[in-house]
This record gives sequence, C-alpha cells and structure tokens, in this order.
Amino acid sequence: MTRIAYTALASGLAIAVAAPAAAAPFINIDTGSGSFGNPQLSCTTAATPCAFSDTLTFTTPVGFNLASLTISSSIVGNDASTDVNFGSVTLNGIAFNTILTGATEFRNLLNQTLVAGATNTLVVSGLTGTNGSYGGSVSFGATTPAVPEAATWAMMIGGLGAVGVVIRRRKAMIAVA
Repeated sequence: MTRIAYTALASGLAIAVAAPAAAAPFINIDTGSGSFGNPQLSCTTAATPCAFSDTLTFTTPVGFNLASLTISSSIVGNDASTDVNFGSVTLNGIAFNTILTGATEFRNLLNQTLVAGATNTLVVSGLTGTNGSYGGSVSFGATTPAVPEAATWAMMIGGLGAVGVVIRRRKAMIAVA
C-alpha cells in the first residue's frame, strides 16, 4: 500500500512540474512551398496564459535560396482560451516583422536569403490560453542572374560593329595622310 501511495505522489509531482505548454508543432516542406504550425497549444497548468516555445527545423530545397514566411493566429469568438500572443518569431535568429497584434496576430519575413540544402531553424514563442493554435506558410524562390533581352544583345553587337568601323576609318585616314 505504501508503494502505491509513493507512486501516486511521484506521479502527481511529475504532473505538477511539467512544462507549462504541451505542443505538437509541425512543418511540411515541398519543393517550392510549405506550411507549419501548432494546432493544439494546450496548457498543462491551471495558470493562464501560459508560455510556449516551439522550435522547428527544415532544409532549404535544392535550387532555392530565398524564403518568405508568414505566421498568424486569431482568437475564436470571445474565447480567451484560444488567444495566442507571439512574443518572438525568428528564422535563423532573424526576427519576423510584426504586422498585427491583439485578437489577431500576424507576422512575416519576406525574401530572406537562405543557403540551398542548409538546415534552418524557426522558433515561435509567446503566451497562449488553454487551447490556442497558430499556422503559417513558407514560399521559396531563387535569385537568377539577369539575362539580357535579344534587342539588348543586338544593340550591343551593333555598337561594337560601329566602334570597329570608326577604328578602321581612322587607320585608313592615318595611312593616306
């Protein structure tokens, strides 16, 4: 009987000192885009709001070196348990821009340079009620070197030809004189 009492006491203490928010974050990356979020930020303590911090890692798809990300969360009706207040959202240590705060939170990070094939770290932290959630999207792009238009090439070749004609005439004028 004493053994059961000690086991129950140990279990109760383990629950009491558990992390303030239990999270199931996800990130799904396809070739040119992806999504991330946490559909269930639930508090394991009676005190609300409680703190949460999610760390997500992903690899930049090969062939891409730019990323734009957005993240948002909205309170459902007047239910404060669904409220999420972002404290900080960073990608590789670079903070997202804050667009909206309050009942609807929205942040973004546009055209961030990344290394193709490298591992990146997205950290989302803040406060939530007992049943908050957030979601976001990521789009990848690539910077490509500028390729001149056909008309630009034609003008450049014509200009070089004109310079050649001028040089040839000058040589001919010098020879005659």
